[in-house]
Amino acid sequence: VAGYEGRGGFQVAQHITRDRYLSWLAQADVLAGNSSSGIIEAASFGLPVVNVGDRQNGRERNANTDDVEPVRGPIEAAVRRALRSGRRPVANVYGDGRAAERIAALLATLPLTGSVLKKSNAY
Repeated sequence: VAGYEGRGGFQVAQHITRDRYLSWLAQADVLAGNSSSGIIEAASFGLPVVNVGDRQNGRERNANTDDVEPVRGPIEAAVRRALRSGRRPVANVYGDGRAAERIAALLATLPLTGSVLKKSNAY
């Protein structure tokens, strides 16, 4: 993961905590690479993504994603487009971050009768 500015320019981190990574997504101008994070999490920040290559084929895309071939010219052009356009409206096909709240509300209304509490596997 490259990205935090240190003495002499950019430095590379082999691993960062999830909290730190999410804070970087919140502050970044563009995410370029072939990580599922660009496809899934980045949209929750409206962060433009340049998805390089076909590693993420088959995953549903958000509107913030620009797919390009792993070729310098198209990658550079896509990064420039992303920087010009800036952040996108926050919309994520993978959810809006409120699943836990909805699940808790549903569980609060679920009657805890014996039939709900009894586990039954049918094979």
